[in-house]
This record gives sequence, structure tokens and C-alpha cells, in this order.
Amino acid sequence: MTYSTNPTVVWFRRDLRLADNRALTEAVTKHAPILPIYIWGYEGDMTASYETRSVWWLLKSLRSLDHDLKSVGSKLVILKGNPLDVMSKLAYQISPQAIYWNKVYEPNRISLDRKISLRLDKLNVENSSFEGQLLWNPEEIRNLDGGHYKTFTPFWNKANKLPMFGASSQKPNVLPMPLFDHVSLSIDELERNTMSSRNKNLVDYWSPSEDGANQLLGNFISTKLEGYEKSRNIPHMSNSKLSPYIHFGQVSPFTIWSRTISELENIDAQNQFLKQLAWRDFAHYVLIHNPRSINNPIKPQFQRFPWANDTNGFSSWKLGETGYPIVDAGLRELSETGFMHNRVRMIAASFLTKHLLIHWNKGARHFEDMLVDADLANNIMGWQWVAGTGSDSMPYFRIFNPTLQGKRFDPEGKYVKRWLPELSKIPQVWLHQPWQSPERTLRLAGIKLGKTYPFPIIDHDIARVRALDAYKETQLTNKVSQLI
Repeated sequence: MTYSTNPTVVWFRRDLRLADNRALTEAVTKHAPILPIYIWGYEGDMTASYETRSVWWLLKSLRSLDHDLKSVGSKLVILKGNPLDVMSKLAYQISPQAIYWNKVYEPNRISLDRKISLRLDKLNVENSSFEGQLLWNPEEIRNLDGGHYKTFTPFWNKANKLPMFGASSQKPNVLPMPLFDHVSLSIDELERNTMSSRNKNLVDYWSPSEDGANQLLGNFISTKLEGYEKSRNIPHMSNSKLSPYIHFGQVSPFTIWSRTISELENIDAQNQFLKQLAWRDFAHYVLIHNPRSINNPIKPQFQRFPWANDTNGFSSWKLGETGYPIVDAGLRELSETGFMHNRVRMIAASFLTKHLLIHWNKGARHFEDMLVDADLANNIMGWQWVAGTGSDSMPYFRIFNPTLQGKRFDPEGKYVKRWLPELSKIPQVWLHQPWQSPERTLRLAGIKLGKTYPFPIIDHDIARVRALDAYKETQLTNKVSQLI
């Protein structure tokens, strides 16, 4: 293997950007050639499931990152394997001055980072991991007893008093590349191996790149953020849609925070948006302190909850054929775009867990498969919040009425009609409850219930009673178990 002066390795992960990249900035200070690497598809990585929407986004992002690196005289080297083995091989092969990377706050990644650091220490290779995925260091956010917060509000109050991870730099102008003859995995080949017909339309909706992230952020701040508080729960009034860019690190949370403050004068609008950004930190904070929550309820009493094995109901829900327009529109949006509006995510999740009594974990796995912004921490917290099983959760007995939710948040039906064109001609009064519409009205609208659009797969009132009965049963079971 040939190389120039001992290089510095930068391992890209959830930081697929050149600006505000602390690991990259630190590498530049070494005044040595920089070897930018990405490690593909190791055990425990989301890329292990190769047809997910997030993999489509990842590959487009890697292509964009490679383009950006080439513009400054470098290129991205994509390696395959367990990162622990990859790092060990690099240490032997090229004797790097240092290996740097940015942290990812997920339980398996935290454990992996420790192992890599210990291995490199034994090999006498300088190594460091840096912040960049979150706004605050989660280890510093503790209550008066030294423990962690279980609810968002005290977390938010404490975090706001702590120093924030700051921006580290602008994009480097030049990145010297070492002479490195290791063959990189081909992005073209990776894309061919992960092709899926369900992903063919995604390019019509997204531009996965650092430039795309910054353009979207600028447009959001200048045109939409002023009215964010009033519009953020209205599905047809699209919110920032920054979440996939944040997840893959094409824009840092700090950049969003600092640009929001500097480019928008409305303090109230600033705070409403920044508070939502802080929820992302809180999701990672909760996951760090509850690693078992990936598969298990944070509230232990729900271990005994009588979840249903309703395969037909689950299939209807995934296809957007529940008979409840606001729910179905959300699942159709998800299928088409790889995204679902946050308010609709809550409505759809509530329907699955409380109307159908299907385990939240099944819904979380479907979202993980279908969302371009599939983020482990945010996804798990969102589902446990709605299901009532999380530490800071909507109470279980709060059961969204999908008809009323549709009328409240999509009163003119713009969202429903966008994703359910078969309902586009029905009068507004019946849009969110077409099964209640007079037969003549349905006929004039070209709707044949049970054929062009389904009847509700379950009655809301019946579902509500059943869900509350299941909850009472769980409470009773837990009381009995405590007496035994």
C-alpha cells in the first residue's frame, strides 16, 4: 500500500457535510493529507436493511459528499466491514497520524466508539471523537440528584442554561488527499444493489445534499418560520422538512439554531421552532438512559398489555386503507414521498396502537423502513409517546378520534384530497367521514364505499371502549402480580 506523509483519517458517519464538522476541522490542524472514509453496512447499522428509504437517502448523500470533497481536491473512500476491524487495518496499513470521528448518540454506536478508541489506544494511534449531532452534551444535563430527567420541560429548562456545542468552521478550501490505493466501494454499484421500485419517486421530492439542506433552511426561515406556531400542525402547510438532512448530518443542529436566531427577528417564532429542535436532543437523551426502549416499553406496566395480533388490520393500515381519511392520507404520503407530517404521524400511530391494539414496535419498524428521516431515537420516542408507554408520554387513555382530528387540522381537506384523490369531489362536510355521507352524495362524487374507498375497518366508539378495557385489564394484571 502506498501513501504520502502519514495521513489523518476522518470517519464520516451522521455528519455528511464539510461545514461545521468538528472531526474534519481537527484533522485539518494536523497539516497532513486527509483520508475521508465511510464504512458501509456493518452489523447493527441501519444500512443492514438495504431497501429502506433511508438507504436511498444515504447513497444520494454519499454521492453528494464525494462531489463536495472532489471540489476541494479530495474524494470519499467507502470501505466495508465492522468499523473495529476497519480501523485496526488502517492503523497497520497506513500508520495514520490520527483517526477522528464525530459521535452518534445511539446505544450500539456509543459502545462501538468505546471499543474502537481502546483498540486504537493499544495500537498507539491518536484518536478522538467529537460532538456535532446534538445541541448539548447529554452527560451534562442532570437533575439536582445527579440523575436524568424523564420529561421534556425540566430537560429544556436545564439545557437552555448550559453551553451549546458551537460551530467549528466553514467549509475547507483545500483538502490534500494521500496516495491511497485501497479500492473504494462504488456508489453506482451500491445503488444498483439497493434499487427498489418503491423508491423511484423520491428524487421528485428530495435533494439529499449539504447544499440542498442549506437552501431548504434558508427558504424555511425567510418564508415559513414567521407563522410556524400557527401552521406547524396543519398538514398541507408543509413545515421545515429538515429532519432527514439533520439525521444524516447535512446540516448541523447548531447551524439551524444560529441561523434561526440571526436571520429571524420574531423572538416568539424563534422559540417555538427551537423548542421543537430541542425535542430531538431529548429523544437521544431518553434513548441513552433507556437503551432497552428500542424494543421494550419504558413504563414497565405495559409489559403485560394485551396487544392484538391483527395482521389484516396492520396490512390495511400500512396500505392507507383504514377508511379514516386523515390516517389513510398520512400512510399514502409516506408511501409516495418517504415522509409523513408530524401531526399525522401522531394520528396514524394512535390509530394503530389504540384503535387496532397493535404493538407500537410494529409501527416503529414500518416507519423505520419507509421514512427517509428514519431516526432511531426520534422514532422510538414518538411511538412510545403516542402509545402511552414512554417516560414522557401522552396518557394511554387519550385516544385520538381520527374524524375530529381531520376536521380540526385539515378543515378544508387540502391534505386529504392531495393524497386521496378518490375523495376529491366529496363535499367538505363529509370528507372526513365519507361513510356518513348520503348515498346520492357519494354517487355524485364518484365514490363507491367498499370499492373505490373502504368502509372504516373499525368503529371509533367500539375501538375506544376496547382500548380502555385493555388498559384496565393491564392495570388489574399488574396489581395482582404485585400481590403474588
